[in-house]
Amino acid sequence: MHRFDVLDLFFEKKGLTPYFILADGVMIGFILIQSGPYTNPDHADYVLNSFFILRRYRGKGIGTAAASSFLALYPGRYCCAQLKRNEPAVRFWKRVYAHNRFDVFELEREDEGNVLLEQYFKI
Repeated sequence: MHRFDVLDLFFEKKGLTPYFILADGVMIGFILIQSGPYTNPDHADYVLNSFFILRRYRGKGIGTAAASSFLALYPGRYCCAQLKRNEPAVRFWKRVYAHNRFDVFELEREDEGNVLLEQYFKI
């Protein structure tokens, strides 16, 4: 039986790109970005698909620093979404936006029975 993992696509397809977050040479997280054909060009140049930091490194400012550094490298229009019920993720991204003084437009929508908070901003 073949197991399909969407993560594999981020290593195979142009426009789907993984970035790794390192601390003292150790991978502690990652960012998955969609661009090109994997975005809606009317609204965003990049979609922040996933952002992850290992639990023991959370709450130390590393995630905010990593997100801020990454975003500074790739100016453009962004879309970032979180499940509304994932309050830690919602708080995290609001901190990132405030830290960077981004002007953010947010909307709420339903997707497959889940309520998403979607933010759009330009760098």
